[in-house]
Formats: sequence, C-alpha cells, structure tokens
Amino acid sequence: MGLVSIRFFIFAALVVLLYYVLPKKVQWLVLLAASAAFYVSYGWEMLPFLVVSAAISYFTGLKMEQFQVASSKDMSAVKKRCRPVLLTAVALLVVLFVYAKAGKTVMAAITKLLHAQQLSAFSVIVALGISYYTFSLISYLADIYRRQDKAEHNFLRFLLFTIYFPKVLQGPISRHKDLAPQLMEQHSFNYREFCFGL
Repeated sequence: MGLVSIRFFIFAALVVLLYYVLPKKVQWLVLLAASAAFYVSYGWEMLPFLVVSAAISYFTGLKMEQFQVASSKDMSAVKKRCRPVLLTAVALLVVLFVYAKAGKTVMAAITKLLHAQQLSAFSVIVALGISYYTFSLISYLADIYRRQDKAEHNFLRFLLFTIYFPKVLQGPISRHKDLAPQLMEQHSFNYREFCFGL
C-alpha cells in the first residue's frame, strides 16, 4: 500500500471513521488493528517478525521489573541481575535487525559457497520500519533498566506501541513513556483539531 495512493487514503479515512464512531474504550484496539492491517498489506510474513520482536521486549521488560521489585533497596544487586537479561534481549533484537537488513546478502553468499540452487527455506523477510521499531524497543528496555519507565503489562497495548503505523511512517523514535499514554487516551471528535491535523 503506497503512502501516496488512493488505497492508503481510503485506508486512513476508514481508520479515522472507525476510531471516532466506535466506543472510546476500544479506540486503541482500532489503532492496533489498523497498524496490523498496514503491515499485512506489505505481506503476511512481516507480522510474525514484528510480534517476535515485541514479545522479546515485552517479557524482558516484565522480567527486569520483577527483579527491581524483588530487590528494590539494593540498586547494585538489581542492576547486576537485570544486566544479563537486558543484554540478551538487545542481542536478540540486533540479530533480528541484522538478519532483516543483511540477510539476503548473507544467504546469497552461503548459496554461492555451497553451490546450492536455492535456500528457499531460509528466505529473508525485510520488515517495514525495522530500524525504527528495533531502536524504539531497545530504548524501551534501556528506560526500564534505568528505572525511567515502567514495564507494560498488557501485551496487546505493548504491540500497539511497537507497530503503530503513523510513527513508523514519519518518526521520530518515540519513547514508550511518552507515546503509550497518548495511544491509550480516549478522544472525542473535534472538528477544529481534525482540520488542523489535516
């Protein structure tokens, strides 16, 4: 779905309509469904890639928070317990990032080296906006590690923070503590603000 296309315009108009027509308590679910649909429009293969990245960060955040609560008085002990968890998660996210960015080149070299016809089982998925959301997830984990943010306890809300499509399209990299509350806010339609946003 090209960003400068009738299809995207119809998609965006439908999202805005549903966002304001449906009950306010489900507005964030509209954004989640729209973001998932946006990624799926570029290929179904991307969605599991995004969900795995989000799951790594989600469970890492919860684990670090668990360590922080259990040993809240001894900060050096908390950091000592959290550091390996943080570094493992960051390493996994970086591996996924490198795989998506350079995977085709690496697989082509391996195919050539092994004189194989094709390594179709290892086809590489280049997820849309991977740089953006990878750095965003690493920032989220670093903020929890430094106790500048709290871990999100609802996986679907965290997934929305990860794949929210307008932020991937325009940037900048948003911090969880800044963006997540905005995504969960309930909004009433305001014609003046709507026109200003256009």
